Amino acid sequence: MKSTNSHLLAILPLSIFALFATARAELVNGGFETDLVGVNKYLAITPGSWTSFSNGTNYVVEGAALGGIASAYKDQRYYLAHAPGSGYSAIRQESKAIAWSSLSVGDTLTVSAWTTYRNDISGAADTYFWLNDSDASGLKSAPIAVTDAAPGAWTRREWSYVVTRELLDKAIAGNWGQVEVQVGIVWKTGELNQQVAFDDVSLAHIPAAKAVTKAPVLVTKSKVKSNSGFNRDIRPILSENCFFCHGQDAKDKGGELRLDIREQAVADRDGVIAIVPGNPEKSEIIRRLLSKDPEMVMPPPDAHMAGLKPDQIATLKKWIEAGAEYEPHWAFVSPEKAKIPATNPVDHFVNQRLAKEKLKPSPAADPETLVRRLFLDLTGLPPSPTDIDTYLADTSPDRWEKLIDRLMSSMHFAERMALPWLDGARYSDTHGYSIDDHRDMWAWRDWVINAFQKNQAYDQFLLEQIAGDLIPNATPDQIAATGFLRNSMNTHEGGTIEEEYRVNYTIDKVDAVATSVLGLTMKCAQCHDHKYDPISQKEFFQMYAFFNTSSEPGEGATNASTPPVMNYKSPLGDGGMAQLKTRIAELE
Repeated sequence: MKSTNSHLLAILPLSIFALFATARAELVNGGFETDLVGVNKYLAITPGSWTSFSNGTNYVVEGAALGGIASAYKDQRYYLAHAPGSGYSAIRQESKAIAWSSLSVGDTLTVSAWTTYRNDISGAADTYFWLNDSDASGLKSAPIAVTDAAPGAWTRREWSYVVTRELLDKAIAGNWGQVEVQVGIVWKTGELNQQVAFDDVSLAHIPAAKAVTKAPVLVTKSKVKSNSGFNRDIRPILSENCFFCHGQDAKDKGGELRLDIREQAVADRDGVIAIVPGNPEKSEIIRRLLSKDPEMVMPPPDAHMAGLKPDQIATLKKWIEAGAEYEPHWAFVSPEKAKIPATNPVDHFVNQRLAKEKLKPSPAADPETLVRRLFLDLTGLPPSPTDIDTYLADTSPDRWEKLIDRLMSSMHFAERMALPWLDGARYSDTHGYSIDDHRDMWAWRDWVINAFQKNQAYDQFLLEQIAGDLIPNATPDQIAATGFLRNSMNTHEGGTIEEEYRVNYTIDKVDAVATSVLGLTMKCAQCHDHKYDPISQKEFFQMYAFFNTSSEPGEGATNASTPPVMNYKSPLGDGGMAQLKTRIAELE
């Protein structure tokens, strides 16, 4: 969020406002920077309850919170500026929740902050954390280079210290009182004229005997950009370990908590919040996952589950720290058309992803290799030597486009496009089960290939396969399209209970439509409300009821197609048989 100069003027003394009256610029992730070039003082703007810190000739200037800049983050943002010379500038916070007298040997104190800096650096400087060092008797972290990240990029700094008996004795003897955090910059050399910004300075206390049992203090919403996608990385973890008790199954909700719905996962339940966006240490789910107490740990011992691996817990923490955003099931998200650039769109998006992954494009391939790749991509078949020679002999500027057009108009292109659909529809010309004998489904396969060859509209493609026989005045092609629903395995094995297998075939129809058309795995909902996808057991059998009206019997035919059947001429003609017979005759 941006503030106007007049707003800043209203909250800062005029002498201070003069320092900020020059250009201002947004940093990444909502950061805000003020131009302090030429200021020959150490300067810190100290919002909220933070106090100024003075060290000899170095000093800070008191100020307000800059009027809600980036208030979406509930910011506590600090700016330190330095002119030529050496020394340090720092800010300090005294904890309101953690007293040294309450700590035990082995406890861990973790200090973290987000930092960024300007790019006009010509010297050396380090970031440091301190604990109760206002009288130079406390602890000091190892130096962390300021410039180990890109200018303007927010970087998380963290320092952990395990409390020792020596330190506790020193704290008590020195009457330190509350734990005090100090974070700052030590400038060592050079004409720096540098500004460094801090944000979200936090202190966490982890007792030695168990997982986090106290809420860490001074933590605000993080600016971390998690690489974890909810559907890709988070939902599988929760589904495998949590949704059984904390999912949508109405029969088994542990403590009435649902972790599959964000509004319920982040709700305050008598002071306990399962997921606190931006604050994993304060989130009850992380405390329970890390707990060593058998009465508190999740999953509980009586669930007989292995529990989460450290990398899975780390992934959850990173996701929570980034805001714990949920995503709807991908099958229910309408695709959005990307903005197409004026340049080659394929190259644009490929290069964009390569840049994101810090990769460079491979060298340009030679024409022979390009032709081979194109044939394999569009037809699934390699080019013949004649195909390559024909392409190389073509000197026209659009020879590549002409080759693409030729391949896309071929039957082989339609065959290549049909393959994924045939897999999803479980196409086979045998029955399956133990007696895997012959049946004829290839005519339906030819219908699919023909649909791709004539570029049939997708909605009509689905309609004819799921309910082609219900279309008024249905054509033979539309009825044959329903072979999609007849691709399930069937059996005529001795002792077969016909009704049992008829039900199995119907269940398979539900599963086939769900996976290939809806993008959902409905099979789990046959026995209970789905633990992962938003499908109830009732909804499964509502869909089952539609297919349960089919006339397919439970006992399959012997070495033949199981009725009902129809006479159907392939839309592809003889499938090239005449040509093959001619070629065979030539070879003989």
